[in-house]
Amino acid sequence: MIRQLSGAEAARGQAVDIAGCVTWSWPGADCFYLQDLTGGVRVSLRPGMLMPPLQKYVRVLGETVGEGYTPSVRMQELHEIGSMAHPVPKRITYSQAITGVEDGQWVEIRGFLRRTTSEGDWRWIYVTTPDGEFVAHLSSPVNFVATPGSLLRVRGVCELATDTRGRIDGVRLRVPFLHDITIEEDAPAELYELPVRPAAGLRQLSAVQEMVRAHVVGQVVHHVPGQYIVVQEGDTGLTVYTREPGQLAAGDRIEVVGIVGQDGARTVLREAVFRRVRTEVAPNPVMLANLATQDSVYDLRLVQVRGTLIDFSRHSDRLQFTMQAGNIVFDATLAHPAGQPPEQKLARGMGLDLTGIYRVVFDDFNRPRAFQLELRTLQDLFVYAPARFWTLPRALLAAAGLGASMLLVLIWGAALRKRVRFQTEQIRRQVEKQASLEGELERAQRFRSLGLLAGGLAHDFNNLLTGILGNVTLAMLEEKAQPLVGDCLRDIEMSAKRARDLTQQLVTFAKGGDPMRDTLVLPELLHNVVGFALSGSNARAELQLPPDLWAVHADRNQLGRALQNLIVHARAAMPAGGVVSLEGSNEHIAEQATGTLPAGRYVRLTIVDHGPGLPAERLAGFFDPYTATKFGDDRFSLAIAYSIVKRHGGHLEVESTEGVGTLFQLWVPAAAVTLAPTPSALAPVADGMTIDIVGTRVLLMDDEETIRRLGERLLQRLQCQSRTVADGETCLQVYREALAAGRGFNVVILDLTVAGGMGGRECIVELLKIDPAVRAIVSSGYSNDPVMANYREYGFLAVVPKPYTVSALAEAIQRVGAAAR
Repeated sequence: MIRQLSGAEAARGQAVDIAGCVTWSWPGADCFYLQDLTGGVRVSLRPGMLMPPLQKYVRVLGETVGEGYTPSVRMQELHEIGSMAHPVPKRITYSQAITGVEDGQWVEIRGFLRRTTSEGDWRWIYVTTPDGEFVAHLSSPVNFVATPGSLLRVRGVCELATDTRGRIDGVRLRVPFLHDITIEEDAPAELYELPVRPAAGLRQLSAVQEMVRAHVVGQVVHHVPGQYIVVQEGDTGLTVYTREPGQLAAGDRIEVVGIVGQDGARTVLREAVFRRVRTEVAPNPVMLANLATQDSVYDLRLVQVRGTLIDFSRHSDRLQFTMQAGNIVFDATLAHPAGQPPEQKLARGMGLDLTGIYRVVFDDFNRPRAFQLELRTLQDLFVYAPARFWTLPRALLAAAGLGASMLLVLIWGAALRKRVRFQTEQIRRQVEKQASLEGELERAQRFRSLGLLAGGLAHDFNNLLTGILGNVTLAMLEEKAQPLVGDCLRDIEMSAKRARDLTQQLVTFAKGGDPMRDTLVLPELLHNVVGFALSGSNARAELQLPPDLWAVHADRNQLGRALQNLIVHARAAMPAGGVVSLEGSNEHIAEQATGTLPAGRYVRLTIVDHGPGLPAERLAGFFDPYTATKFGDDRFSLAIAYSIVKRHGGHLEVESTEGVGTLFQLWVPAAAVTLAPTPSALAPVADGMTIDIVGTRVLLMDDEETIRRLGERLLQRLQCQSRTVADGETCLQVYREALAAGRGFNVVILDLTVAGGMGGRECIVELLKIDPAVRAIVSSGYSNDPVMANYREYGFLAVVPKPYTVSALAEAIQRVGAAAR
């Protein structure tokens, strides 16, 4: 449909082929209107084209035009098909017409005749409706006679009148024939003989009857000659629009007869006539003390309000006041003849008593949202309190003068304070940095002393546990022993594994125990750690990890243990449940930055709980392991976390506020390049891979006799050919002899530390000289040098930490030596 096109779409000149009835045309005009089943449209003619007659059925070929309020058609061809009467008009109101929806349509509108005029070849018929006025357009030679005030029914083509900016400012109906105007009801002979109705009931009257006159008696509150009267009847105000001449005074009692209509949310009388009944005293205004709400009860009534003048402006035809009464700000206006503003001395801050007409301001949904006062004369404005001398502008001026006199002093003082602050800040930073470094040094010394002790204990414990756990695992493989001592063996195995975990914590403090670093992607690690640490508790985690979070260069197991210890501490701080917040971010520390971390790229992790918090005195030695009440206590786990982060070259700190919660922040060095993590030397054999090391020749070197015996049993159980030696020198001799005899070993397992003899580190160097293709596995209960973390740099292919089980040993041999068997 053409009417549904937008202005831009119509302006593209789309092809048109339509047929319909000519609803209006006139010789010499540049356009006509056409109506089909879908609606009406304006059709413009090119110069020289013939105008089709009225009530002809024609076919029009042309193109769309985007000019005007609705799309139209520019005709290129016209084909007359036959004759056709006008279609049944669509009945609409003025309110519907003024929206523009019915532009170009064949319609019918009812209203009261106001007047008729002639202008050239046309007769203009002005019709008033309850909502506004439209003009009917009829050819002048037609003799139209009707009494003003008669109720008419007018049929014609709806056409919008617009201003220079394209905004709708009126409605006219192009009427083709005289019989398209029907006089439904003649004007009453005597208007004032109509029954008197109360002003408060006019809204109900207009709801029952669409076109109705009303006779109202009331007292004049305000009169603008030739425009409107505000009438008050009891507690109800009413606006009466009238063109009648004459001047009324406030208090005059008048009779008014007019057309009941609507002006937004208000019921009004339009095209009214009035006559004075008698002169009375002007009505007393209602005193409004509470302006907190906009009450429609006072709409169009005379009221008095007290307030303070906060602003005013003079316009060509009115004065505008902005008033404040308590917390309410409202506007008041005083109209005056154009170009003749009244002489009145006004000052901001004055206390004014204003008497005027209370007008409620309605929103788009006809709901009260504010109010205004319409003042009638200067007598409606009374100054009850003059403006204070110290107004805001004067105070500002005085402050500016005082400020100017002190400007030089302030500039000098500001410069001096700035220099003092700068030097004080430098000293403060230096003192804080020195105190921080001394605290870190003291803590490092305590950890070093604990590391010396932990290293020896871990080594000896792991050697003992290797014998216990290995023999128990071997015994559990004997089917005959299961019915008799199977449960006991499993309990021993469980206890041994718990002891192994305990020694793993000691390893954290051991001197030199470097982490086995890989490139790690943190989101996966954090999700696994959080799921394990919070399982079975009422707490839940909220993770905020950006998608571009850097990878880190760290030991998966150690960093996971540190994070787990911190999350478990947060969970324990909220026994009734709560939210543990984890947030990750990338951070680049500059060269000149102060603090404990060197310059570089770091990933910062923040862990926050909402528990009771900690007192300030406890934070000083928060990570000190000596304050733990027992081994494995929460404080000891925090010391482990601190040690792990430090060994990774990072930093861990804590902040806490009693009644709010505790916040941990840790920094871990980011990986230089984001790479896929290298397979761990400790990773298990892939699913579906069968361990087949039967016949593999293995040489085991360990200075502990119990471990050598255990190794022989384990390798015998795995059907390997084994040989055990006590030190590195013997290992070299045995390996050299086997290689010369053509029975070289597929795998060599070397203990890293040998008391009083050659250990694994020195032995591998010599083995590589004898056989560059040697396949060696390093094994130790505790590493006091970087070999365990960087085993490949020293020539080893895998790591088997003590204590090990049958499965761990078999997997390592399978991975390293099976291919060379």
